[in-house]
Amino acid sequence: MCSDAILTSIVWSMILSSITSSLTLEHINDLNHIFYQASTKLKENGLFFICELHPYKQYKGSGAKYESGSGTIELEVYTHHITDFIDNAVNNSFELLEIKEWFDEFEEGKPPRLVSFVFRKKNEFYTEL
Repeated sequence: MCSDAILTSIVWSMILSSITSSLTLEHINDLNHIFYQASTKLKENGLFFICELHPYKQYKGSGAKYESGSGTIELEVYTHHITDFIDNAVNNSFELLEIKEWFDEFEEGKPPRLVSFVFRKKNEFYTEL
């Protein structure tokens, strides 16, 4: 995918203290690749912020699309469950600091629109008790 190549050449060539991804990972099938790359390029204790369309919205058929002169164009998207984000993060030396659901202001009683995560890259010498 073209965006993978651009992202790899621009972002992954630096050592970073934080990485932000907003409404992009639904277009990438392999989350493990993203978390692996983030883990190799973040400093220890670096933060990885992700905000994506909530899976509940995708379960109901919502996804990325835009209007063109020839009509509505729906983009290829992949549904990632909340556990997909957390499991891939843990498998690549991240710990979950925060998860938050975001609701549309005027849609009371409806599923959340977005979900966000803040992960921290674990220290190399981190051990669980």
